[in-house]
Amino acid sequence: QQQQQQQPSQVEMVLMERITAILENSWGRASLMQILTNLHQQDARVIPLLGSTDALHALIARHPQRIALAKDPTHGDLAMLIMTNAQFLQHQQNQQQEDLQRQRLVQQQQQAAARAAAEAEAQAKQQAALLAAQQEKLRQEEEVQKKKQDELQRQQKPVVTNAPWYYADPQGNIQGPFGGEEMRQWLDGGYFKGDLPISQNSQGPFRQLSSFFPDWSVAFQPTANNLFAEEQAKAEAAAAAAAA
Repeated sequence: QQQQQQQPSQVEMVLMERITAILENSWGRASLMQILTNLHQQDARVIPLLGSTDALHALIARHPQRIALAKDPTHGDLAMLIMTNAQFLQHQQNQQQEDLQRQRLVQQQQQAAARAAAEAEAQAKQQAALLAAQQEKLRQEEEVQKKKQDELQRQQKPVVTNAPWYYADPQGNIQGPFGGEEMRQWLDGGYFKGDLPISQNSQGPFRQLSSFFPDWSVAFQPTANNLFAEEQAKAEAAAAAAAA
């Protein structure tokens, strides 16, 4: 990993090309001393860079994919060619293409991840909006249903008039008629229970007292609107009789 991270210098690459070329012309192997001598003969500027076989050995050891090092009982340290300059150039080109492909793949993966995240966010917003719309629709439906129930209860609320009252005793016999005040007194006296069937019509229908009057404080009292209508009707009848 350190060798991959530390890129060789341009001078080092040139030296490796020359060393490889010497090995190509030496049937792929040569002693380090032979290589060092050829390098010094080709270019004297190499002498201060590679002044000994130890320095040459260290240079070659940094490039094991190109040249291998070995020991020979007769010639000492040997260098054996693994990859020619042409092969190394092709290897570099392949490596660059692989690096480029990896970069493109990483880019594509990042773009795909970004698209997936954006789609997930958009989907989450859409689901949130849909849920909010469903909740609002449900709230409106519940509100409409409540209004209907309130209206139905208002329509079904018993209408109390000054007409006499009847009730069914435990044996199912119809008792009455009785005035509202009288029924009220019996109620206050504890004679009536909430399940007592009552009606202002001897023929029914009979409803339980607690259903007829959820609030017992107004039990057997005429509904205000009906009482007003009855008083108005009586006044009109009296006026008509007086005029006659």
